[in-house]
This record gives sequence, C-alpha cells and structure tokens, in this order.
Amino acid sequence: MPSETATAQLVARYVRSWQEGDLPALRACLADEIRFDWGIETYTDPDVFVAASASGIEWRDVTMLGAIYGPNDAAIIYEGVNVTDGVRVRTAEYLVLDGDVIREAVVVFAEFGNAN
Repeated sequence: MPSETATAQLVARYVRSWQEGDLPALRACLADEIRFDWGIETYTDPDVFVAASASGIEWRDVTMLGAIYGPNDAAIIYEGVNVTDGVRVRTAEYLVLDGDVIREAVVVFAEFGNAN
C-alpha cells in the first residue's frame, strides 16, 4: 500500500515536471488509462494530455498554497502567473492514484486579475 510520503513525492514530481516542461517525467507520473477532468476538457489518453501540456500555458512564480496527502489520493492548491497575459491563476487539483502513478484528476481554475 502506498504511503502519504510516497504520494507527496509523486505529486511533487508531477508538479515539477509540468512546471519545467519535462514531458517524459510528466508522462511517467501518469497511468496508462487516465481521466483528467479540467472542466472545459477531459483527457482519457495520457499521451494526448502530455501533448496538450507541451503546448499549454507557461506559468511563472508558482507557489504551493496547500496540500493534503493520503495513501491513494491527494488534494493540492497552488497559484502562479500566466506568462502570456500576466493574469494570476489559482488552481486546485484532486488526484487519485493507482499505485505509483496518477489515474484521475479533477482540476478547478480561478483567475484573479493582473499580477503586475
């Protein structure tokens, strides 16, 4: 059974990989069958999700605001600034694990206006 520590390490790798644009590391964090619900779009193919992440929005000043880790799931909330338009965005993710990979995510975004 995975531990809270193992979950925290997986989530840290997941967050770091998309922040750094490390697509192979991002893919390694994901199960072969996923359900990532981003509200406006749901991804079920991890390779399509990774490709979408490659062409996604670049962020700066990302700060983890809080996290709760269980042996099989996690909830994280973080914020950062969209490099393209300077808008500060807060994001909450609920992640469900399948062993040592992420199988499901529900993601909620909120924009808070210009960060500058």
